[in-house]
Parts: sequence; C-alpha cells; structure tokens
Amino acid sequence: MRLKDILTPEEDSRVQELKMELLEAHNKKEAALIKAEIDEIFKTAKERYYSIMNGKKEQASAVERIKTIPIPGLG
Repeated sequence: MRLKDILTPEEDSRVQELKMELLEAHNKKEAALIKAEIDEIFKTAKERYYSIMNGKKEQASAVERIKTIPIPGLG
C-alpha cells in the first residue's frame, strides 16, 4: 500500500497543490516550509491509518474472545 492510497481526497488535492508550489518556490526557506506542510499531511494520514488498523485488530480480538464464552444451554 502506498501513502497516497490512504490520503483523503482533500489531503491528496492539497498535497498536489503544495507540490506545484514547491516547484515554484523562490528560495530554500520557502521550499522547506512547503515540505513541512506536506510532511504534516502525510503524518496525519499515517496516524489515522494506524489508528484504524489498531481498531480493527482490537475488534477482531474482542470477537474471538466472545466466541470462546460458553453459552449456557447450548453445549
């Protein structure tokens, strides 16, 4: 999976805009600020992805625990 795959449409659009601005940056300081904003968008997307994945693992774990609880009268 690529990082681009986990961006929301808004994040992807903003990254594309920032990449264009990066090409037109007038100096290294301006370029560094643009890169920092892109990195922050990527960081947020990664954190959201890992949070979702952890939630799915926890949910699957809870389902497995529920399956092992004996139900009186069924067995």
